[in-house]
Amino acid sequence: MKKNFNIGENIGFGLDRVINNLWFFISVFLFAFLLLISSSYLDTSALPCLTAFAFDMLIFIVIFLLFFVISIGLHKIALILTNKEKVEIKEINDLLPILPKFILTMVMYKVIVLLGFILFIIPGIIFAIKYQFAPFIVLNEKNVSIRESFKKSSLLASSLQWKLFFFEIFTAFINFFGFMCFGFGLAITLPLTIIARAKIYKELKKANGKSHTK
Repeated sequence: MKKNFNIGENIGFGLDRVINNLWFFISVFLFAFLLLISSSYLDTSALPCLTAFAFDMLIFIVIFLLFFVISIGLHKIALILTNKEKVEIKEINDLLPILPKFILTMVMYKVIVLLGFILFIIPGIIFAIKYQFAPFIVLNEKNVSIRESFKKSSLLASSLQWKLFFFEIFTAFINFFGFMCFGFGLAITLPLTIIARAKIYKELKKANGKSHTK
């Protein structure tokens, strides 16, 4: 079975799943928004220098971890919604044990892509396309190491780099328009694109598995 996917179908699939779970995604977005707003109002200027620095670092770490909790939740939900129309919160209550591995995978992905962009931009685009499925692999294939998740992502993306590139361009425009709607459109466009990417990952994984059984 040849690896392939349809960009429009997967975007439409993501939109359908977001609409079916709209209030859930809006709630997640509002939580993240309020988290950012509340952190900006914390004033440590009246505290001694070292205390203020320590407090600011603590706030940064807490927000950093909370946003990764949101991110791992969205990626897990996206995987679940490739098989179901609605998601229940109890289905993502077992993610804390894998959170450190997910954080390391996401950080490594961002660093690799950033270094690629520093090296004349094009390598960054290539790395972003090749390794975009690594977070899903870490979540979906529990016994896979971080290094192996990048190798598997590269294998899934092989021979489809141009199509995945156009998918990324298309989703970038979708999220841009979501941002232009006073930022609130991201409550729909961000989960939409994550779900669409999860669906593509599942399709390519299935096709790759069948190609190895021939």
